[in-house]
Amino acid sequence: MTKGTTSFGKRNGRSHGLCPRCGKRSYNLQKAKCAACGYPSAKMRKYNWSEKARRRRTMGTGRMQYMRTILRKAAHTNRNNLRGVNKPKQLKKELRNIERAKHANEAPLGPRRMKQREHRRSCKAKAKQLKREKKDKKEAKA
Repeated sequence: MTKGTTSFGKRNGRSHGLCPRCGKRSYNLQKAKCAACGYPSAKMRKYNWSEKARRRRTMGTGRMQYMRTILRKAAHTNRNNLRGVNKPKQLKKELRNIERAKHANEAPLGPRRMKQREHRRSCKAKAKQLKREKKDKKEAKA
């Protein structure tokens, strides 16, 4: 049996089809798994050893339908509120805080101030609860 031309002529089956998520012809039909993106797993397949592949599908290579609006909003809000915010998740949080502040007619707070305020509120709530418990104990004794 020869290794070349005649053997290659027998290779006419398809092991891979089109992937519903990434659209490449990397979806293994028997395994029902995409070799390129890892579909149907929830997380996208990515490895550090393949830098070029990561570059091809990183943020900013597609439409950025949602991120575009967030970045635009960030550019037109008060920049003092967004100091030190560089990650998309932090940015979304900050914009949400600013929107809430607009509706509440108060000055928007930065991430540090928001944490301080939440901490203060939780401490006040704990103090109130302790007072109630002490009062209940006194009433139970009397």
